[in-house]
Amino acid sequence: MKTSFCTALALTLAALTLHADNSSWEKLQAEARAQKKLVFMNFTGSDWCPRCIQFQREVESSAYFQAYAKSNLVIAKVDFPRFYPQSPEQHDANVNLAVQFKILNPDGSVGFPIFLLTDADGKDIGRWQGYPPGLGPTNFVAALEAARTNAAAKSPAIATPK
Repeated sequence: MKTSFCTALALTLAALTLHADNSSWEKLQAEARAQKKLVFMNFTGSDWCPRCIQFQREVESSAYFQAYAKSNLVIAKVDFPRFYPQSPEQHDANVNLAVQFKILNPDGSVGFPIFLLTDADGKDIGRWQGYPPGLGPTNFVAALEAARTNAAAKSPAIATPK
């Protein structure tokens, strides 16, 4: 039996959860502008997706990535959990982010993890789907820096690394 795009979209969006510390896109934008940082969004299935869990263990929790993020990024962890509930406010915020940033595949499915790097205005600077095992924090940060450098070369409004 085929699942329609609308049904898949509704089921996917119903599972979204925005990390409680980042309750709205507007808040992320304001923080990024004030601190002259980029926005990094991690769309994840943190409690069930093997590659998402591996990313968290290998990259997100590393001191190297955390130091880089502290200086350069405002982070939103947008979670698609299967084993814990979300508030209506989180649901609404996540639906808006998922639609705004077109994180769904054309068939309505989502392949996790999806990483988005944007400027404070929401302009895509980098987008990655999946996490190769063993990539590690150094290579992941290098990919973020390459995207930042490329975007800065095209737009002088984007700050270059310190």
